[in-house]
This record gives sequence, C-alpha cells and structure tokens, in this order.
Amino acid sequence: AQLGNGNINIHGSIYPNQNPEVHLNLQANSDLNDLKNFLAWDSLTTCIGGLNLNARVDGKIEFSPADSSFIWSGVEMAGEAQISNAEFQWYGTSQHLKNINGTLSLLEQKAKVESFNFNLNNTQISIAGELQNLIPYLTTSNEDLLVNTRVSIPEFKLENWIDSQEDASGIGMPNNIRLVLQTNVDAFSYQTFNAKRVQGIIEAYQGTFSLSPLRMDIAEGEMQTDVLLSPQENGYTEIEATARLEDIAIDNVFRLFNNFEQTSLTDANIKGKTHATIEFQGVFDASFNPVPSS
Repeated sequence: AQLGNGNINIHGSIYPNQNPEVHLNLQANSDLNDLKNFLAWDSLTTCIGGLNLNARVDGKIEFSPADSSFIWSGVEMAGEAQISNAEFQWYGTSQHLKNINGTLSLLEQKAKVESFNFNLNNTQISIAGELQNLIPYLTTSNEDLLVNTRVSIPEFKLENWIDSQEDASGIGMPNNIRLVLQTNVDAFSYQTFNAKRVQGIIEAYQGTFSLSPLRMDIAEGEMQTDVLLSPQENGYTEIEATARLEDIAIDNVFRLFNNFEQTSLTDANIKGKTHATIEFQGVFDASFNPVPSS
C-alpha cells in the first residue's frame, strides 16, 4: 500500500470487532510527514524526514466511544526503525530538532536507542538509551513519553536554549515528555560563565528542571551542585541551588560572573583559593535576567 510518497507492506491477521486484535508484520519506507497526517500527531508543527521500519505488531486496539478514538496501549512491537534527515518541532515551543539520524530497536511499547544524533537549538547531541511508553505516546494525545538516556554534548551554550517567548519558563519542553538524562558535556557556557567536564543527571517534566547531582570543572577547581528550576505563574523561573566548591580560584570566579556586576571589588584585585558551600535562591525573568527583589 502507499502512504503519500512512501510504501507500507503489511501482512498478517486482524480480527475485526469493537476492539480489534492485530497480528501483523510491517515493512515501511515512508515520509514522516505522511505518518504525522495519518496518525494525527497534532502536537507537532514540523515533522519531516524518512522512516524505514521493519517490525512485528501484536495486541488489541481498544475503541473509546467517548471520543471515537482508538487506544493503542495494548499493542506491542518488536523490530527496528531507522530515522534519517528528520526535523521535529512542537506546538507551543520554539524547540526545533534538526538533522535527526538514528536507529531504534523496538521492544513491546518502548524503543531502545542504539545510536541517535540530532541538533537542537544549535547544539549537537548524541544519545543512547530507552524511549519508554513510545507507542501510547505516538498514538494518543494524553500519554507521556519517558526519555531515559545517556547524553553526550561536545559544546552547550545556554544562550541557545533561552527563548523569551516561552510561556512556562525560559527553557521550553513539551509538557508530555519526561526526561531523565545521564549527561556528559565537554564544554558549557553562559555569557561570561564557562565550565568543562560537566557530568550529572538532568530531569525535566512540565517546565520543571532538576540537575542533581551535577559536577563540573570551573575556575581551576571543581564544583558539585544540586539545582532545581521551577516555572512560576507569571512566566518567570525560580532557581534553587546548593553548590560545594573545592580548590576554586577566587579571581576566576569573579571573572566568570562578570565581577557580579559591580566595580568595588574585581578579579583584578583579589586572589587566592577557596573551599565553600553556597546556597542560592532567586527568580529570573523569561529572558533569564535576574529579578533583583527576589
């Protein structure tokens, strides 16, 4: 059969009743945009690229009389999918995934990411791990996708991820995607701040981000920190953080933070090393500028 400009070969059995039971072998070479239209992926504004699928599908599809929709949570898959030269963008967020290439091994309702590379906000990212609850997420609008992966990033510039147009916070993510990322970033920067060998666990869901624990090399020493970013009703973001500093060069800290926007004491006239524990709480606007009263 044809789906748009692609081909789908299906053979097996379907037992038609109110809740159809399927046992199918699928082979597909399709355009992702055709699948978007066919499966009603309405949360995506952009969905282009190629899909090569070889899979087995078994289970029951339940019909919901309330909204005349089909529920695919009883369907399981086994096989492999390859995505090439793809782009995704979600409604309500500026986040735009580009140059997506990777291989997924399908097992039951999840996918094991063998190798997956893409560009998001001018950041090159490589991941390996699991996409859990994948089939319900792709076929039902109210299901969450759990992304539990290892992430490698050569260079992360926070400026590329800040968008003043986001409603919930300065950093946008679709609300029905839950991230648990074991992260390794070679180089991290934001304005005058920079760090190397950033490693830790990042979790994100419905606008809330946590980094715990997170360690990095900064200012000739090491910092270990726990950070929580929470969206506020006014579109601002509250940040709570605890940092433990080991063998940190004080003049480098002042330089990294642009002398804390003051001229009385600067990196030019302070020296030495420090070991310290710092607790921070504050509110930032949608462009990630600090709110002084917070």
